[in-house]
Amino acid sequence: MDKYTKVRTIGKGSYGFAILVRNNLSNKLYIMKVIDIASLDRKQKEEALNEIHVLRAMRHPYIVTYVESFLEKRCLCIVMEYAEGGDLYTRLGQMKDNRLPEAVVLDWFVQICLAMKYIHDRKILHRDLKSQNIFLTAKDEIKVGDFGIARVLQNTYDYANTVIGTPYYLSPEMCQELPYNQKSDIWSLGCILYEMLTCKHAFSANNMKGLVLKILRGTYEPILEVYSPEIRGLVAELLQREPIKRPSVKRILEKEFLRARIPGLLARTVRLHENARGSSSKASTKRTASLQSEPHVSSPVQPSKGDTDVNLEEEVLAAVEEVRSSFTHRSKDSEELQEGQPLDHVSVPGMAATDSPQAKVECLRMHLERVFGLQDFVAVYRYLQGLVDGSTQELSRRLRRFDVRSIQLVKQLLVAEEAAYTA
Repeated sequence: MDKYTKVRTIGKGSYGFAILVRNNLSNKLYIMKVIDIASLDRKQKEEALNEIHVLRAMRHPYIVTYVESFLEKRCLCIVMEYAEGGDLYTRLGQMKDNRLPEAVVLDWFVQICLAMKYIHDRKILHRDLKSQNIFLTAKDEIKVGDFGIARVLQNTYDYANTVIGTPYYLSPEMCQELPYNQKSDIWSLGCILYEMLTCKHAFSANNMKGLVLKILRGTYEPILEVYSPEIRGLVAELLQREPIKRPSVKRILEKEFLRARIPGLLARTVRLHENARGSSSKASTKRTASLQSEPHVSSPVQPSKGDTDVNLEEEVLAAVEEVRSSFTHRSKDSEELQEGQPLDHVSVPGMAATDSPQAKVECLRMHLERVFGLQDFVAVYRYLQGLVDGSTQELSRRLRRFDVRSIQLVKQLLVAEEAAYTA
């Protein structure tokens, strides 16, 4: 705690409290979540540690960045990126009789959806998505935060059973204490979109019983026609009472009026990151936009001649364990993070030497996801981070498409993410 100085308390909850702190060396501001773990039982302590695992795995420009965690006396302290622009709930509350321009609503909503796609692709539920957990930077970019009750799904068809979340954003299935999955987050997305368009909750009542009844009916006040039929229709799609009728976040982003905004948003994000680091690389901005608007087909990493041999499989497994051990035991101040940009000597299709660190990270991640498939890539990615355990048999199945070089590429991605997003 000597590393940080308290500025003020930001909020309190059942878990503990959140404070704004200043790093005494860099003078940067961060949010520190302080959890009193002394009074927690074993399961609650495991859940608190799980929050750290979930946060560590989240490396995305529209998700609040995990910085570090440590124990201080009887408390677990989690340090995270600070969003100077406050939360979306407060911003909307300041609108009074004004309305957000549709272009702003669309840009913010697309950023939230990109963050949620990243989360859902990794089989994680947010479970408490609300405007208070959507933050804004000083440049009005979105940061999705608070994964304190997130749950990692074991397989695509797994369902959560714990009823948890903020009442205004509860889905019908949660109100009825039924099992739920990613579609419950989609309902919350609909509530947030409605809130951005009207500056009020889609469902509200004087008591919990009345609120639940309104949610189960699925009826809400019409949205003003100053907004386009497309965006009003999208709200109706997201707030379907039957989960199966709600679109996935992938389907949402495939809608033309949303998809068309993605290249420009990513280009702006990269440009802002570059400006923050004193860089002005125009090439990386254009390249990042083109990568997202028209994903190119790249050739897989070419395996060596002996890839089918048992000896090579053992060699790959040995490389995996070496990377896992070196990464999980590496300190934040290790030499790997002090040797300049970790991707300076990496070359994959679409990556240019002039690209920013963030652009290189996203380019390498997209390349690995395309080459090895999202499921296999994420499984190996999480195992190398030490976030999950895995049987040798299961790993062997996942690693059939990997060779030693590709394992090293995943390791370089992990190191580069930490350097690019926490510097």
